[in-house]
This record gives sequence, structure tokens and C-alpha cells, in this order.
Amino acid sequence: MSKKFKKQGKPVEQYFLQKSNNLENLSHGNVLQTKKKIKKPTNNEMKKFELLQEIKKSKSNFSMFLQFRYIKKQEFEPKWMLLSFVDKNLQPCTVFVGQNVDYLDNFQQYSWYQLTGLQVAQNEYQNNKFIKLNLKSGTIRLVDQQQLQDEVEISIYLNQFNELNPKKPKNQYYNFLVAILKIHQKEKVFSERCQKFYDLIKIDTIDQADQMMQVSLWNEFQQLELTPNELVLFQNVQYKELDGFQYFQTVEKKSIITQNQDILNQLPNYDQMREKIERSQFKQQLFDLRNLDRLFNK
Repeated sequence: MSKKFKKQGKPVEQYFLQKSNNLENLSHGNVLQTKKKIKKPTNNEMKKFELLQEIKKSKSNFSMFLQFRYIKKQEFEPKWMLLSFVDKNLQPCTVFVGQNVDYLDNFQQYSWYQLTGLQVAQNEYQNNKFIKLNLKSGTIRLVDQQQLQDEVEISIYLNQFNELNPKKPKNQYYNFLVAILKIHQKEKVFSERCQKFYDLIKIDTIDQADQMMQVSLWNEFQQLELTPNELVLFQNVQYKELDGFQYFQTVEKKSIITQNQDILNQLPNYDQMREKIERSQFKQQLFDLRNLDRLFNK
């Protein structure tokens, strides 16, 4: 007999693995009974599911802040655990923790932890939920309660959607930590829809994978004092494409730009980005010194 599916929260994999024949032959008297109709996922739900499937296939690592609830199962030879957590929306998820993970053994119930090195193991299409995550090699760090609010707000799902993929739906919002390379002069841009000119500032940035991207600052974001080589966290910036050129733009009342280095220091890729900037500055200083030496020795 086929498996029965729950009305809510059914994984999409099960939906597509369902047999096309919706009749099952019951053992008592060979009576045919029609299965209950299973609700088909909407296009939006499928897009979210496909997005998570891409992350799952790419085995991308990311960081999350989760609240610990209890240990589901624990083995010591080899050492591994199944831990139950919830996110800030109280959505439960199970995390498999492997033997190469750095953590303290005394987990505190209802305390918040930062988990780095996570991968998607299983997910649902409804509401973009994670139901199982893998942590085979990474860290679990207890979060200082005084810093929790800032850290959770800037780090939930932080590195999930960093890499551009043409299959991803348009109007997707991205989060990334980048170094500022260049700040362009303010310019006037005419809007066909509104029939008026708007101020625009473009900035060139680079991420930890040396991927260069341009971000357009609109409205209140133009008041920020940004400087070259500064590390900045962009949240909820919108991906755009114009005549084949890919860029990002801020969205009023939605995007967030964080410059506070004390907050950014809590991000898992902060040190790597800081080292990248320092190496770049050293190379530039060395280049300038060599040019000066050539001038004086002519």
C-alpha cells in the first residue's frame, strides 16, 4: 500500500514520486478506493523549492543563528548528533552534527547558537522552510545574549543566495559582505515611468570570491559616508539586469546597509575579507613606492 501523506508540510519530493494511478487496491475484498486529492504546489512555492534545491545540489556552506531545543540522538563511536533547533520564526529544523565540528558539549536549552558550515540536507517547498541541515565540518558557537539581536538580524540566511544563477527568479533579494572599490559621482537618471529625474550613486564592490559587482544607491542610502576599501554588509538588495549588464540596487524601506565593524566582525567571512583588503592595500603601497623610486632615480 502506498504511503499516506500529511495534509500540510509534505515534501515536494514525495509529491512528484506519487504514482500516477490514484487508486489503491485494498487487501480486504479488493475494493477500490480513491485517494484523497493532494494539493498541487503553486508556482511561487515551486520557485522557492527549486532555489533551495540548487543550494542543496551545489553543497554551498552558509551560516545561521538558531535556538537550541534538545538532542534527538547522539552516538560516540563515531561521534555524531542529531540536534533540534528553531529559527527566529520558531520554525523547527533538525541539524546533523558530524565528528569534525568544533563545539562545546554542554548545550543550553533555549540559548542561541551560531552555526557555520551548514548545508541543506532536506527542505520543503512551503514557505521556504528548512527541515534538515547538515553540519559535517564547521563550528557551533554560543551567542552573547547582549549581541544576539543585531547578529540574528544581519545573519539569518546570510550566505544562501550569494552567487548569481540565471535560473533564479527575477526580483530576488540578495545579502553579501563586500569591500568597496570605487564610489562614482552622483548622476541624474530620468525615469520613463515617473517622467522625472532622480539622483543615483553607483559603487563598485568585490566579494570574497573576487566577484565584482555594482550596486546602485537610491534615496536615503545616498546619505551614507562610504569609503574605498571599507567592508560593508548589504541586505535585501535587488538583482537587476539591463541590456545584459547585471547589477544590484537598493530598495527604499527594504534594503539595509551595515557599516558597524563590531557587528560585521561576527560574520564568518569577515576575517577573510579583511585579509583581502589588507593584501590589496599593501600591493598598492608597494606599487606607489616603486613608482616614486623610479622617479627619484631617473
